[in-house]
Amino acid sequence: MKKLIILFVFLTGCSTFIPPIKHDPGQVQQYIAFKDYYEDLACNSREENWETWELAMQTAHRLYLYTEYREDPQTENVKELEGSLFKAYKGSPGFCEAKIGLVGIQMDILEKAWRGRE
Repeated sequence: MKKLIILFVFLTGCSTFIPPIKHDPGQVQQYIAFKDYYEDLACNSREENWETWELAMQTAHRLYLYTEYREDPQTENVKELEGSLFKAYKGSPGFCEAKIGLVGIQMDILEKAWRGRE
């Protein structure tokens, strides 16, 4: 009888085991939302498109908070990405273009890191 109870507990516990998923869906959703806004950013029309810039900065901040909460290894990269975006908005057009390019590189690093997880 004792063996039967142990077997039952073991089998019940195993049936509720959920293997880890490769990506965090919430994190990926935040990243895709940010990437969507990023693609619409233009340094030569920041004042006219301030709403897009505002949404991109808010989404970058949420992505940073999410990665920080999850203690993700890419938290520092996301923090730098967020900072680069804020500096791009406030800088001269040339500086803005350079920072936007840097944000693109930081996004590539994130994608490669997150895709490589098992």
